[in-house]
Amino acid sequence: MATETTTERRRLPRLPLVLAASLGVAVAVTAVAVWAGGGTAVRVPGIPDAGAFTAWGLPVARTVVDASAVATVGALLLVAVLLPGGRKLGPAQLRYLTWAAVGAGLWAAASVATLLFTLSDLFAQPVGEVASAAMVADFVTTDAQGRSYALMAAAAGVVATLCAGIGTAWWARLALLVALAGMLPPAFSGHSSAAGNHDAAVISLALHLMGVAVWVGGLVFVLVAVARRESDAATAARRFSPLAGWALIAVAASGIVNAAVRLPSVSDVFSSRYGLMVLAKTAALAVLGGIGWWHRRRTLPALNDGRRRAFVRPAAGELLLMAAAMGLAVALARTPAPGAGDAELSPAEELLGFAMPPRSATSRGRRCSPSGTSTRCSPSVRAPRRCCTWRAYGSCTRGATSGRSGGRSRGSRVSR
Repeated sequence: MATETTTERRRLPRLPLVLAASLGVAVAVTAVAVWAGGGTAVRVPGIPDAGAFTAWGLPVARTVVDASAVATVGALLLVAVLLPGGRKLGPAQLRYLTWAAVGAGLWAAASVATLLFTLSDLFAQPVGEVASAAMVADFVTTDAQGRSYALMAAAAGVVATLCAGIGTAWWARLALLVALAGMLPPAFSGHSSAAGNHDAAVISLALHLMGVAVWVGGLVFVLVAVARRESDAATAARRFSPLAGWALIAVAASGIVNAAVRLPSVSDVFSSRYGLMVLAKTAALAVLGGIGWWHRRRTLPALNDGRRRAFVRPAAGELLLMAAAMGLAVALARTPAPGAGDAELSPAEELLGFAMPPRSATSRGRRCSPSGTSTRCSPSVRAPRRCCTWRAYGSCTRGATSGRSGGRSRGSRVSR
């Protein structure tokens, strides 16, 4: 038996090498995909430019943000959901809380770096020229992107602090919820929030982020638990299997919605760089789904019988493929979608993210006579109620977007 154990250890891939290789694959795929997708603009003489350090540092920093956030969520998922235990955390759960604290600390540092790189990219100045307390404070308080990365860094800091001092399952679940919520602010301020149908784009991206975090992070730490010979590793893998299936469905569905929002036509899927990257991510997702099916049918029963190698090797390959898919996702965020700057939006579409509803058709030839900004119809004409409703909606929208109170009388003036 000792000889079989020694042989098995030699055949198993080394865990630190697998994790380091996964991060390296994610960074490498990000760099190649950003270059191939045109995410690094060519410098034009006479026009300010942030420099090559920002052009390449920003996607790499975002890759580290995603990887560390996923690792934090995965470690907390293992502690709070997958490993069996009572109200008090056991020794194995406390060990993985340390992993979560380290991941959250790296997540916070990478979020701050991403904030600085984003500020440099927006102002087209090197990082050294914008990394002042006054500019960073102004960016955080006045810009949506600055606030989103600041909130993410703050959430990561809170998670790191919680993981360093908690000892009960309730606090571990709270830290998991904070970590999941901390991933969402960039979804409300990035490209999806500026899409033509930003409601669908933002919701689908938020669902996509949480699905990826649960799926990839959970796989990472189930693999770690199995490789470290935790006594409840088989139970954790069995609990993770249905959760991974639902996460796969969430990732696939939200990815389809997000791609449909950004790609004007089906032909753009095959004719644009953005569409080709979407196809590459789709292919990776299909392969990952097949590996998940294989896990459920073959490797989980083998793991229950004590054969770890049957689970670890496919899981290590799956993790490398997931890292490549995450690199493609970061590159997609830096790649302009086809026709991204060609669409002409009305002022209402720019403010609301969708077009104003059309004016209601007249009923039996009766019209609502406009009288300035009043929402009342002419007393000489009996207009249908829906006409008044449309005018009331338009008046309220004008008041909201111009900063005037809906309750102010028509004759009042705005004090300046």
